[in-house]
Amino acid sequence: MKVLHVLFALAFALLSTLLTGCGSEDEPTPPAISVEEAAEVIATSLAADNGGLAREMAEAAQSAQALADGFVPGEVILKNDNCGVLTPLNLQISKPNGVITFDYALSMSLLLGCVNNVPNSAGLDFTSTGAFDSPRIASNSTATAELSLGGINPASGSLLAFNGSYSRSGSLTLKLRNLSTTNTLSASLDVDLNPNNYLFVGGSGQITLSGTTSTGGSYNYSAQLSILQNNLAQLTINGVLFQINLTTGAYSN
Repeated sequence: MKVLHVLFALAFALLSTLLTGCGSEDEPTPPAISVEEAAEVIATSLAADNGGLAREMAEAAQSAQALADGFVPGEVILKNDNCGVLTPLNLQISKPNGVITFDYALSMSLLLGCVNNVPNSAGLDFTSTGAFDSPRIASNSTATAELSLGGINPASGSLLAFNGSYSRSGSLTLKLRNLSTTNTLSASLDVDLNPNNYLFVGGSGQITLSGTTSTGGSYNYSAQLSILQNNLAQLTINGVLFQINLTTGAYSN
């Protein structure tokens, strides 16, 4: 009987070891959102028609140019007086009607850099807070940016060159899956804009998107952004290449 007990104990220990070993070789848990969903979230966050980064940067560029030209909407300021002066601006960007709607409060600070009292660059930061809604995605978020801007002297005829960091955090719902998530998009940018229509025409960026879902899942993606022309870009995530439209937020692969 003692021999049977010993054999049973050994068999139980061996079985436990085998089960533990099998468990340690389980496949890693897949990300809570797919690569395609990550591409859609990123494209939506960047698109001008959604009140995203492209719209925010266009507003920042236009405000810097206006300040360099010697005025702020509603005020008359001599050009020379703006050099080296930190200027706060508050804007509301919104689209209240239609299939896609958004409403963001944009608070900005601009500091003109000048050579011989002629503006040629600007340091700027902004905070944007608000909401966005579309048939596929809804979000509430706060975005912040710390950027430098070159080429704002209209006489130079050069492109507007943005360089710096951008971050957008908040809650987001993927409506087709009824999946809620809190996430953060962070970007390091070196991009060029057309000074006449503020479309992206060149440059690149590194983007990360991470978050957790209401079902307890998580995700963390790294992406490379390459600007083509006229607000078109390529987005590469985990080796998958997407074409995205920085005006509409449309994407394809």
